[in-house]
Formats: sequence, C-alpha cells, structure tokens
Amino acid sequence: MTKNMNLKKLTPGQEINANFAIIKVEEKRANNGKLYKTVELTNLTGIIGGKIWEEAFATAPLESGKVFQISAKVDSYHDILSLNISQAYLIEEEFENYISPRPTLVFDIETAGKNFDELSQWDQDYLLNNLEKQNENKKEAKERTGLYPLYGQIVSIGMFNPESQKGMVYLLGDKKLKPAKDNFIYQTFKTEKELLQAFWDIILKYERYVTYNGSSFDFPFLILRSALHKVKVPIEINNRQDTFVDLMYKIKTGSRGFKLEALCRFFGLENPKEVGISGMYVAKLYQKGKVQEIADYVARDAEATSQLYLLWKKYMAGKIII
Repeated sequence: MTKNMNLKKLTPGQEINANFAIIKVEEKRANNGKLYKTVELTNLTGIIGGKIWEEAFATAPLESGKVFQISAKVDSYHDILSLNISQAYLIEEEFENYISPRPTLVFDIETAGKNFDELSQWDQDYLLNNLEKQNENKKEAKERTGLYPLYGQIVSIGMFNPESQKGMVYLLGDKKLKPAKDNFIYQTFKTEKELLQAFWDIILKYERYVTYNGSSFDFPFLILRSALHKVKVPIEINNRQDTFVDLMYKIKTGSRGFKLEALCRFFGLENPKEVGISGMYVAKLYQKGKVQEIADYVARDAEATSQLYLLWKKYMAGKIII
C-alpha cells in the first residue's frame, strides 16, 4: 500500500492499493439503468477521477472530506486516466495531509477601443445598430468600442496568485513602471501580440483560472485578439466547474449578477474602484499615456478578485475546493 502514489506514473490496467482523500462523490445512472458513482480523489501528487459500479457500493462506501485506502484498477478513456474502484476502507488520517492546492491564477484584462470616428461606416453602423442596439444613449454607445475585440485591444492584464499572494501586471507601453504594491511586478510590452504570447505562456503554469465575468468577457476577448495576431491559445477554454471559476456566475441571485465593486463593499474587501477609476475610463487613460494608473488599477482589480475567490472557496462553494 502506498500513501502518496505518484498519479503521473500510473498506467492503464495497473492494479493499485493506495490512500486518497475524497473530494467529491456523486451517484449517477448509466443509459442502461445501472447505478454508479463518480469520485474525485486526491493525494499530494495530484487529482484523479474514479468510478464505483453498483456492485461495489457495499465494499467501497466512500464519503467526501475523508481519507480512504483504495483498491482499484487504472482505466483509460480518450487518454484520460481514471480509477475503477472495487474496495475502500476508511482510515483515521487528516484530509489536509493528502491535498496539494491546485496552482490557481486570478486575472483581469483591461481594454481600450478605437475612436468611433476611426471606424468605417459599416463598422459604425454595426456597433450602433447591432452590438449597442439596446443602448439609447448614442454618445455613450460610441465610447464603448473597447468592449468589443473587433474594435478594441487588450492594453493590460492583471494577475494574482492566491497562494503566494503575489501578482504580476502585463501592460502595453515602453516605460519602466514602479508597482504601487511590493507584492506586484509590472512588465511592459511594445505590442499586443507580445503581451498575449507572454500571457498564454504563463497561464500554462496553472491548473485553475479565476475571473470576474471572464467567461463572457475576458476569455472571448483574449481568444479573438490572439487569433487576430496568429497567437495560439494553448488550453481549451470551457466551463468546467473547478477549472474555470467565474465568480460573477458563482455569486448571484437568480439570473442577476452583481458588480465586483458591490461585492467588495458588501464583504468589506478592498474596493479597486475607490480611487475613482473603473474599466470604462481605461481607454481615456491609455489615450493620455497614463499607463501607470492603468497598471495600478488592474493590479487592485486582480487582488480584489482573489480576495473574493478565497471567500467564496471557503464559505460559499458548497463543496471541497482544493
């Protein structure tokens, strides 16, 4: 029996007997009507999925939040390994001794759009009569080019690691900037293409990505701007619950989401908007060359989102999140 079997060295068909902490257990029914349970297990080398068929329910009575000695066979489906569990015995060990937090990156992008008058007549009509069709304030609509990757570019990305409590800001510009906080590093790039390539390089070091409205705004914007510059997106972006955590959708009432600023005020977190800057002002700041203000703002945004993530993870997730 191995306490912390290296999950990266498992091979299909291998029989194992090892200890695992149980993250989640869910009962399901196959198309043929047969019951089974899906399981998420972890040890210090990583996380792996598993399955218990109905005939093994009595010999493998797994419970989330506890540690079990597992007997299983390693299966492979589409090159993804999982455990077919036949037996499990509860052991008296601390759950925390078997978990290694998943490397997590919290990030936020800031964008700036072209001047409305710079757009072609076709694009002006498309913006006003399609993208901003519901906006009756045409003056305001003309200033919202930065919300769309067709007419705006990414000028800054703020990133924060909740575990190390350190952050990084990538920014378009040619000046060396001094971070407003000691736990941040600022790096400037001459082109959006270089900025995007650096971002995708760093994102590969993480296994979970946390945003606020990232599924609707940040990721689509990043993907389209990357494609424009022929920069390859190296990971599949999807809505897997524990890999891509969009806090706007995790913390809402019904179908109505809250502004990040509102939640920061509600929970007593540092509000990134308190100094009078919000995402809608970034374009004007960028046009005026005030990149320091943009960098400081996106850093505050990323850190505030990280604080909200830790709060959600501990008190609101409703399950074990590692």
